[in-house]
Amino acid sequence: MNASRETTVGGGHEAARFVAGSRRPASPPPSSKGISAVGALLLIASALPVVLPVVPPVTKPSPQQVVAAHNISRAFREKKLRYALLKAKCQSGKTGAYHSLINLMLATGRVERAYIVCGSSETILRDQAHDDAKAHNREFYDAGKIVIVFHQEFKDTVMDVTNAIVILDESHLVQTVGQGVHHFLGRHGITMDADPTNLVAKNTYVVSVDATPYSEEAALAHKQTPFEKHVETLVPGEGYRGLAEAYITGTLQPTYDITKNRACFEALLAKQGSKFALMRLANNNKGGNAAEAVVRTICAEKGYKVLLYTSDNTEVAVTRKEQAAILKEDKKAVPCLEDAPAVTTIIIIRGRLRAGKVVPKPHIGFVWEGAKSSKTDTIVQGLAGRMCGYHTETPDIFVPPSCLAGLDKKVLTFSEIERAIYERAPSSEEDGEAPVVVPRSASHLKKGAVASAPCDDKTACCPLQLVWDGTQLEDLKGNLTALKDEARQLFRRNLALLDASDRYTAEQKAEIRASVEGAAAPRGRLMDSTSAASALSYYKQVLEAHKNGTAPAELMDGCPTVTYVIAEPGFAGLTLPGANKKFVYAIFYTKAAGLVNRSAVHHLSRIPLTDGKSIFSLNTSSFDKPVAAAGAVGIALEDIKVPAKLEARLREYIALQQTSGLVVSREITAEGGKGCFKLSKTLYHFVDKYDNDIERICTRLYIEFGLKKIDVKYGRSDGAKDFNVKSISW
Repeated sequence: MNASRETTVGGGHEAARFVAGSRRPASPPPSSKGISAVGALLLIASALPVVLPVVPPVTKPSPQQVVAAHNISRAFREKKLRYALLKAKCQSGKTGAYHSLINLMLATGRVERAYIVCGSSETILRDQAHDDAKAHNREFYDAGKIVIVFHQEFKDTVMDVTNAIVILDESHLVQTVGQGVHHFLGRHGITMDADPTNLVAKNTYVVSVDATPYSEEAALAHKQTPFEKHVETLVPGEGYRGLAEAYITGTLQPTYDITKNRACFEALLAKQGSKFALMRLANNNKGGNAAEAVVRTICAEKGYKVLLYTSDNTEVAVTRKEQAAILKEDKKAVPCLEDAPAVTTIIIIRGRLRAGKVVPKPHIGFVWEGAKSSKTDTIVQGLAGRMCGYHTETPDIFVPPSCLAGLDKKVLTFSEIERAIYERAPSSEEDGEAPVVVPRSASHLKKGAVASAPCDDKTACCPLQLVWDGTQLEDLKGNLTALKDEARQLFRRNLALLDASDRYTAEQKAEIRASVEGAAAPRGRLMDSTSAASALSYYKQVLEAHKNGTAPAELMDGCPTVTYVIAEPGFAGLTLPGANKKFVYAIFYTKAAGLVNRSAVHHLSRIPLTDGKSIFSLNTSSFDKPVAAAGAVGIALEDIKVPAKLEARLREYIALQQTSGLVVSREITAEGGKGCFKLSKTLYHFVDKYDNDIERICTRLYIEFGLKKIDVKYGRSDGAKDFNVKSISW
């Protein structure tokens, strides 16, 4: 292999990369016009000197791919990060982007080897990965510097991660804790929560690559891992056609019941001509088999063909290379998607073409995802995603109607597909791009609820924090009328805070200012020691909304333009993280629309929580770190019989877990982790699982210790006197 050296290219935006021995800029596929599509990004990339390898790939990266690679490399170098998330729309060029990064890291000597890991076990996808490595990084691949490891190779593969970069491609696949990817990476000291401890010790870099990284984005957005990740979004090149374009042009359409709409489906087939149609039909007796029977009947009557492309029956090949392999290995000649069929041909898909695979599109008339409902990441990565890429005409894409159904009277009415294609808004030049919204129905996401929209088509706004500048709170304690007026006077003295804020539009600011300066009696809500639990819940929402720059989910009655939320000493909410008795929060509802990017919309309505069971969340077991040896710390039987003793022991236990140098579980279960422990319904004032002393104890403790929540899981009650608790965790 030729010796590698570095070339520094600074300034100028004509090109970001030069081929060794030439001043000719590398041309991007599919068109050299791609540079104009990322002018802004190239300006950013060229603002600093760029260190570039001169080992020329066979397939040259596009400017967009080079920019993405250098942004990640710069984050590794300048911010001392060890982990990056590279997100890219389906078939937009993520492979070229991470191979450009691999080339850069190897050629500059920052690492000695690269691993491309994938949780898929599809042989055709693995072969494609090897072909891609040869096309993008032939010299390093031939030299053994790039190793590709798929699921079927996990058991027998040992990676040397010292001085290495590890790419987890299609990272949404097999992302559940306890599955193959988790165990394989864990054997090598790598966790996808971005814990840098082992990575720094071994000079390892990790890149998660995916088109639907919804659970990873949600874990980051809700700080379910404390470790920093660089997030890089690959900008598609000129000529890219994705789901957004299909949605806008009407190419993305809902499926329907073929058994009840046979004539409609016949008409669809009649206009296809010499095209393939890829169909994934739900394989069950309640509809899938019936739909397939209708399809086969129509095809038999009309002279169309039906072929299978399943995990155990391959009657058609995706590429000519696959076609040749089938002929060589199985002695069977099959048609290929790269060649137009003689007649309309239906291909029944089962268990294949879920992610990653590049599918030729010129001879495909439509694709059909026939499940009644499916997770959004599965839909996007399936046949719909295979139809994305650089081409002039997108086949019709049929997806379940549930993906296209919007919501009524909610702060965000987007359908699941709209959530998937909605543009991201830059949070800062340093941090890449943060998601404005992600789908609710996706792997390891809690669907949750979308907040109701304010009345009269108003917009709920982010709270504005004011600080008492005197002794008003103490002097007027309990006098809500006087406190509201004082709060308004305080706001009038601090209108500069409103003017300087970037959380409201100019129209919203004008509307709020007019209300504050007006003569109408101010509105207010007083929180004190007598406030109900609902007040604590609302106050927590206000604190989180202010912190996140979003609106609370709960609505004020009537949605007035301005309402002042005032907390007096003794209110339980003042023990929450970030709370202070001197803080007054102004809550706004405006007739004027909010920020165009919707970033001020209630956080959980835009980005749901994860279930904590993906490899991207911290503390996926009940321990905070791997345990080499363990004994037990327990709560005695006599200490759970009455609420006061249980609260005292739980307080001691949580304090131990938070302060001890030992690794202490964050979960209390029955002895051995099986079964339940019984508590008296009478002593614990048990009404139901929402109204009992256990819930009240846990509410007090999560406030006291600044926890996000303490979760109680109940078992089935086996009598009138006792109730069962499976676990208490935080």
